[in-house]
Amino acid sequence: MKKLKLFFAACALLVGVSNVWAEDEDYTYKITNANLASKDGWTLQATGGEWSSVQGSAPSFVLEAYPGWGNLDLTSYSIKQNVTLPSGKYRAEGYAFYRYGLNYNTDDKISNAKFVAGDFSSKVVTLGSVPLDETLTSYPNNTSEASAAFTNGYYKSQVEFAIESESTIEFGYEGTHTLKQSWFIAGPIKLYRTGDFDYSLYQQQLEDKVNDAKALVNSKMATSIKTELQGVINTYDGQTCSSVADYNTAYGVIDAAISKANVSIASYAVIAAGTVPDDKLDGWTCENANTFHINTWSAEGNSDGSNMKTPFIENWVGKGSYLGAGKVYYQLSGMEPGEVYYAQALVRSYNEANSDAPNGPNFFINDKVVDMTTAGTTFTYNGMSGIYATLGGAATVGDDGILKLGVEIAEDRNYNWVAF
Repeated sequence: MKKLKLFFAACALLVGVSNVWAEDEDYTYKITNANLASKDGWTLQATGGEWSSVQGSAPSFVLEAYPGWGNLDLTSYSIKQNVTLPSGKYRAEGYAFYRYGLNYNTDDKISNAKFVAGDFSSKVVTLGSVPLDETLTSYPNNTSEASAAFTNGYYKSQVEFAIESESTIEFGYEGTHTLKQSWFIAGPIKLYRTGDFDYSLYQQQLEDKVNDAKALVNSKMATSIKTELQGVINTYDGQTCSSVADYNTAYGVIDAAISKANVSIASYAVIAAGTVPDDKLDGWTCENANTFHINTWSAEGNSDGSNMKTPFIENWVGKGSYLGAGKVYYQLSGMEPGEVYYAQALVRSYNEANSDAPNGPNFFINDKVVDMTTAGTTFTYNGMSGIYATLGGAATVGDDGILKLGVEIAEDRNYNWVAF
């Protein structure tokens, strides 16, 4: 949404080669095709796309989940298998890395991939987490380079986990892509049994989760959600449990409170910025099946009078058809009920088929609807009929804590291109 204004009116990443202690027992044989020389034994999932074929070369074969160059096609992925192990404590080591977005993005903070083993998981290391040196002279940018880096001992992630009694656990990687050109790639895995079972890893996991909650509690969020988060901290800070089930219950309660807090914090960050993002589709929903993307190239706004500048959100279908009916909106969740917000946006639509002026779309914020045809300026540009307006309105956050804002394409629409 182009410059949409909002006003208030009311686990560690581990890199490099780790030592295998003398008492560690190698249990890698329990994993089918742990070296990824074949997909056999692994269950691969990819929403909106597919995993690559086996790439690289021995000893570091690799598989990659790539979301796409021009579009964000593949949005979630996993490569897992069920592994049966006896009671004990374990350490899994896997060569893998995650890159967020464009080629050679070496941001070492954002990893949307996890190494998963039963009740435990850890973040996969990032492309930029390893400093360049005499051997790694440049960051990998294809499967061959990633394979070579893994063979030379770079980009090792690990997850430690515990099993109380012989069990079959889910083991492997999972993650999401939220930005095109991101990259997850995995290579060989090793598994070691490091000792007899005890609750220490469960206790540490619980303490880490409480500390995650503490790190959020002073952030801006809805008062009710902050109260809930603080209550969870008070309940579980310093607590020990007497069973795996109790630890998992406690962890789940804290994790749920953190998730609610993060949603609220993200919404208030948008409020603080005063502009809904128009350079990415995170948080946006399009209810019709037509093209919905970020436009970074169109220049009609320089000449049609609208002054619509890229980037902007675009919903489009070819000339001779009309857009599907429905809403295109951004949702802010975890807001404090009763708060009042004002939003405005520059909205433009085109009817490329004939000379009839477009009859929408209307702008809305929750239950407040602002009519485009009443406020809009009609025009003709390159034989296309259009209308534009800066539309705005105020609305109250409901009991559900949700604020939705965007455009509504009516059943009787007569246009094929909307930008805002």
